Amino acid sequence: MKRMKRSWILLAALAMVIASCGGDAETTTTTGDTGPAQTTTTAPQDTTPDEPPANTDPIRIGVSVSLSGFNAAVGEEYLRGLELWADMINNGTGIYEGREGVGLLGRRVELVFSNDESNSENALRIYERLMTQDNVDFIFGPFGSGATGTVAPIIEREQYALIATSASANSIYEQGLEYIVQGVAPASKYLGRVPEIIEDQGYTKVALLSLNNPFTLSSVDFLRPEIENRGGEIVSEHLFEITEVEFTAILTEVKSLEPDVIIIQAFGNQAVTIYNQMADLDVSAPMLVMSAGAWRDDVFLAGVGAERAECLLADHHWAPTDDTPGNAEFAKGYSDKYGSVATVGSDPSPAMGFSAGQLLTYAVDSVGEAGLSDQKLLIDYLRNTPDLQTVLGLQSADPATGGNTSITPRLIQFQGGVRVVVAPPEGELSLPCAPLGDRPSGG
Repeated sequence: MKRMKRSWILLAALAMVIASCGGDAETTTTTGDTGPAQTTTTAPQDTTPDEPPANTDPIRIGVSVSLSGFNAAVGEEYLRGLELWADMINNGTGIYEGREGVGLLGRRVELVFSNDESNSENALRIYERLMTQDNVDFIFGPFGSGATGTVAPIIEREQYALIATSASANSIYEQGLEYIVQGVAPASKYLGRVPEIIEDQGYTKVALLSLNNPFTLSSVDFLRPEIENRGGEIVSEHLFEITEVEFTAILTEVKSLEPDVIIIQAFGNQAVTIYNQMADLDVSAPMLVMSAGAWRDDVFLAGVGAERAECLLADHHWAPTDDTPGNAEFAKGYSDKYGSVATVGSDPSPAMGFSAGQLLTYAVDSVGEAGLSDQKLLIDYLRNTPDLQTVLGLQSADPATGGNTSITPRLIQFQGGVRVVVAPPEGELSLPCAPLGDRPSGG
């Protein structure tokens, strides 16, 4: 790897240059153990230049996380999942109870992270520093397709293994990158059953409102032909930016077209804003669908209220009660460390972080010390080993692209204030939806 070619003398020189310039911005380092995190600078430690670190030094894993900005809620959950994995593997608890040795390669793991403020360019600078100045041993991907797509080329350049468990955009894995593997369902599967349901219900006119984001664009590229090939018509299609808060013009147009189905692809509070503006303007349809925006009860349900959410269909990736391997231990560990997960709803962000740690563990355990200097070995293992057990489900990847081939989200419908899985069928689908304008706001 490029980073392993640097001599200890050059590292010492770099440390002196950094010191003379006043040092780098602060990052946070944690082993995942319960208790306050330790804050440290990113300059290399003061070690003798011609002596390598002892084998007892921690395995340092760098990651850029969104702890403020529009991804703050899910970014914090993603980090919690990573911290819980580090805690369990360092202490032999949870899913790693009875595991031989501590951490990875017999060394405790240490997370080194900085807040990218939900900004992809900030994430780019953070990974540059983590890989070329901090010389961390491994990295985890940032949260989201936008940031991952931005940083993937430089991670490829530095020949680090990129385990992407929160980057769903299909386009990321169609670029011929060799150092990446997808550990989450591709965006094209998020609403994979929706076109079939539209056809089965005899609906034809569809309005599609999407955030301009690599994840949602991949979903649009799937939905449009699938709907049209089943006899449907996209009567209205709009893209909007993450900064937009006023949707009256778009929604007024949608209302005039009287669609049978309205599909909204948005995140967090923006999804709440759009949905409440729909209700206030009496914009509705017999079938209402939300992708990503309805994950969290404490954001979406708290923002729109159970009555307005009633009948809405949404993607579902994880819940504390899922019977995926190790999920009971994960959910208990999360509850013990952070408190109840009941308000999370079906937000998969903590499971995304935790499963990234699981996949890295599988790869390092298989490849051994060689994975430190040649991380292509880790990716080759993950791309060519099917059915690895994670809390998100069984992980398999396309050996050529690294794209996920095994995880398929479920579809839920809000019924009586709870999430009922309706595809694959577990509960009965309830359509048509009552007009949104007739429902009081609970937000």
